[in-house]
Amino acid sequence: MVVGRPDGYRSGENVVKTTPITTEKRLMSSSSKRQTTMAKMQREQRVKERRAAKQEKKQAAAAAKIAEANGETLPTDDVVEDPAEG
Repeated sequence: MVVGRPDGYRSGENVVKTTPITTEKRLMSSSSKRQTTMAKMQREQRVKERRAAKQEKKQAAAAAKIAEANGETLPTDDVVEDPAEG
């Protein structure tokens, strides 16, 4: 007999106490999905657009860095106006 623990278990034994799931706990979850609001869909769309723009910006910066290391110049998207049209 092991002395020291009144519950009858020796130290080092794993004791798992389980509780049965009652019907009350099961009813707490919703049975139907909520419809996504337009505001949420718009927020998610803006986030996707920002992420895409950020990724494009990163890729452009990486390409510019590689081109600079190779001594090349990349075309810019800036529009140069013709001074004769002025």
